[in-house]
Amino acid sequence: MIAADPTYHSWSQEQQEIFRATMDHDARYHIRRSLLGSLRGIECHTEQEVNDAWEVVSIPDLYPLNWAMLLTSGIGEDYIYLNESIEDGASILDVSTLYEYDYADYLYQEYARFRDFPEHKGTRYYGISHSWWIRLLIDGQLYYAAVTSLTMHLIGEIEETANGHIDKLIPNKLVEGEDNGKRQDGGILWDMRIDADGLEGQLDELKRRWWAYQDERRDILGEEFSSWAPAVYTREENWDDDPSRTYIFTNAESLQRVRWRHFLSDCASLLTPLSETDALLKHEVGLTIAFLDEAHADIMENFDPKVIKLRKKKTIIMASGVFDDLERISSEISNEDES
Repeated sequence: MIAADPTYHSWSQEQQEIFRATMDHDARYHIRRSLLGSLRGIECHTEQEVNDAWEVVSIPDLYPLNWAMLLTSGIGEDYIYLNESIEDGASILDVSTLYEYDYADYLYQEYARFRDFPEHKGTRYYGISHSWWIRLLIDGQLYYAAVTSLTMHLIGEIEETANGHIDKLIPNKLVEGEDNGKRQDGGILWDMRIDADGLEGQLDELKRRWWAYQDERRDILGEEFSSWAPAVYTREENWDDDPSRTYIFTNAESLQRVRWRHFLSDCASLLTPLSETDALLKHEVGLTIAFLDEAHADIMENFDPKVIKLRKKKTIIMASGVFDDLERISSEISNEDES
């Protein structure tokens, strides 16, 4: 922290925490530069050199850098850090509970939808409609963690099963389009298309109905869980072999019970075994499979793929270095699997 401000250790704990939470661009650069030198022996003289050096650090070697970085940016008892975009000058110190942050984000997202999509009719708030990423210390270890709702957790689990079932009902594969990989507007075109052996229209219609079904079940489950007792479930993950965990909150009331600065201690009194939701997940999976089977039968019998709703065609242009990054990550994972 001295690299960011030589007077840091003369400040009160509150001042230090505010500095960590609201660190500006210049301070972050000096800290990253210092960590690269002390932990990796990499000497950098410019911000670009720091960025370039950080980008090429392998996934295993990135863990100690991120652990040290968390000590310079986390807050509260657990040095928690919200790894999401926040407007300049703001921080999670501006709110007390997870609910305050989540509800403000919900209002912002609703405003954006009403602004950009005049046909949007509004959605009810049930708590965490999009997962967040956080980092925190647990028994001195850096943990990468996701924070989500029970509704979104179940939808995610169901989606994996549903996608597999759709592929069985209408087998399909990705094939390379004629423009894939071509350079355009400073990037590279992504042109991969679905080949369903002539059933592409039926496949699109089945997916469209599945997405509509997801939205319906999301509202039904959110409404049901809003009356449940507040609880927090956890699931250990295996992301790049680093310590990682998902925190799953039942509803808005459970988010109100947990403060950012006391995340783990507040969660402790609400912890509930995730296995208690197994029967519910099994039930939802059964409903989903039945829905897809019925929808598929109706589509194959009654749907006319020649009558297609007009949709605006999108051109996807990826940054020129993204394929190199994906190839590097894939190579690292393959090397780890072989070792």
